[in-house]
Amino acid sequence: MTPSTSPQWTPQEIKFLEENYGITSIIELAKLLQKEPEDIRAMIEQKGLRESFLAVDSEDRRLKLMILLLLQENKRYLPNGWLLGLAMGQRILNSLVHQLKTGDTWLEEVEDEINSVLDAISQLYAFTPLLSVGDRLLGADHGQVYRITGREFVPADQWITYYYTYLYGGGDSPEEYDEEDWPEEDEVEGLTKLRLHDN
Repeated sequence: MTPSTSPQWTPQEIKFLEENYGITSIIELAKLLQKEPEDIRAMIEQKGLRESFLAVDSEDRRLKLMILLLLQENKRYLPNGWLLGLAMGQRILNSLVHQLKTGDTWLEEVEDEINSVLDAISQLYAFTPLLSVGDRLLGADHGQVYRITGREFVPADQWITYYYTYLYGGGDSPEEYDEEDWPEEDEVEGLTKLRLHDN
């Protein structure tokens, strides 16, 4: 059977979203994911999502959740059958949220870059099936350079996630922004590590 490209959310993932972010209704979830309510209802039936979540309490958190959901929705199957996913740390998330709020980037561009990194790693598989922390690569469709900052393996599920960041000019860290109103690091890392499993 061909593996599904629409992973299911685990009860732990749903619980985390309910407790930390959440959505108030199908309509709100549809707006957040920029999908039609009918598609969201189908998602809920397919993935076992509940209809109500706690409200997202700020625009920053809302944008951050949208980025994290893009990371969850975009994955690749490697030739060996393992599922490849990506994750970001808090600093790069803060940077992207800042750019979204100022209009310097759009969600479509963020998703394009996520897919560019996934495609680049997939293309490298024939040359080196495993990237190391510190490795740098050029995105498959863009001129942006990225650096691998971490990796996580789940052998039982044949699942690997690479943590990555952007390389900006002479340095390899995005600009610092005021983080006073941002969630604690462990809260963000908890959400970036959410895993969506295929049946």
